Amino acid sequence: MREYENRRYVGAMKKLIQQFYALGRSSTAKHTYWVFGGDGLFTFSTFLTTVIIARGLSIDEFGVFVVLMTVMVLVLDVADLGMGNALSHFVPSFIAEHKKARALQMIKTTLVLETIIGILFMMVSFLLSHQLSYVLFRTDRYAFYIVLMGISFCPAFLTVLLGNALTALQKFPQRALINSLPAVMRLIIVGVLWFMHSLTLQTVTFTLLISFIPSLLLGIVFLGRNIFIEQSSWETAKVLLKFSSFIGLSKGVTAVASRLDVVMLSVLAGIEAAGIYGAASRMTLIYPLLAGSFSAVIAPKLAHMNSSADIRPFMKKISFVTVGLMGSGFLLIILAPFIVPLVFGSRYERAISVFQLLMIPNMIFLATIPTVNFIIYRYKKPQIITLTSIVQLLIIFVANMLFIPQLGRFGPIPGLIMAFGEVFVVTALVTVFALKKITHEKKPPTT
Repeated sequence: MREYENRRYVGAMKKLIQQFYALGRSSTAKHTYWVFGGDGLFTFSTFLTTVIIARGLSIDEFGVFVVLMTVMVLVLDVADLGMGNALSHFVPSFIAEHKKARALQMIKTTLVLETIIGILFMMVSFLLSHQLSYVLFRTDRYAFYIVLMGISFCPAFLTVLLGNALTALQKFPQRALINSLPAVMRLIIVGVLWFMHSLTLQTVTFTLLISFIPSLLLGIVFLGRNIFIEQSSWETAKVLLKFSSFIGLSKGVTAVASRLDVVMLSVLAGIEAAGIYGAASRMTLIYPLLAGSFSAVIAPKLAHMNSSADIRPFMKKISFVTVGLMGSGFLLIILAPFIVPLVFGSRYERAISVFQLLMIPNMIFLATIPTVNFIIYRYKKPQIITLTSIVQLLIIFVANMLFIPQLGRFGPIPGLIMAFGEVFVVTALVTVFALKKITHEKKPPTT
């Protein structure tokens, strides 16, 4: 009997190892390796750049830099209007139907729209630089830096969009290259400036502008000259915007909710608190970036997956990866007292406890990867994500108003925990319901 049980155990272990091996060699895994590799390089370069800047500037100046970067990324997410994500819905279907010209027309139309949006945001930053500086920093002395940030909008918009287009075309190696190149360039330039003792808030902000230009040119080369031949179309724009509207609203609301912490800290508690919190939050950047990379791989696959027999195993795969990503957070919480002073220096010891507590909402955020992507790309109900994101924003705003004046640099954390918890619970319930519905619909009728 014992020998029989041992054989069963060995057989089960062999089967499990074979499943892991097959998973590692699947097309989804290979695409994930490319995207994770590119975004991993981006994350590593961005992190090292942040460390150099934090050590080279004062805490107040670093706080200003963190707020400027937060506002820029926030604007990039909001102004995208969901069009980058919509490409992952339309383009794979056109390619599968051998309508490549239609796919390129969709990409060209998106590029035109994003260019117009980028120019508009750049003009706003020029005209309202002094007012924005006073709102964010309680003084207009940083208006010049807001102008530099505004000039960076256009190349940054288009670079991000080109990455989304290459993702939709499933050109993952090229996507990984153009997404990581700006961060690598910033690291090199900032490193040289630090070595030459020329690292200032002005030179750091100017570096942001020039870092996007090579990736922009390279992305156009990767798409090919046919992108210029195809004509943009207002009819295509209407189809694109009709689908992307809910995604764009959801993404915009989520972007505001996830980055409202730094901005509100600067306004309500000052730039020093923003600098301390910013150092801690920068150490958690790997999780949103890995979530974005993973989502970029699974979104096109979910978009054209029809069989319930395929959907359930695929959801199990991505859930397994998500649990692994979440587990790494506990290790970082334990090592935080050693990592934070080592990386940022003794000036940032107050960021240790902030970082440890920030890992809680970040792990909850990771847990939403399978459910959010399923609802948007397979269940095709982006309005659900929009509604949960609006509730999320309200929770964070109210919580920040209540807790930041009382808790200072710890103030944003309770709101983040409640907000991401709300999204996880709602999307998990919807996903379970949808999977049951799909399985029921696919069952053959009984005779």
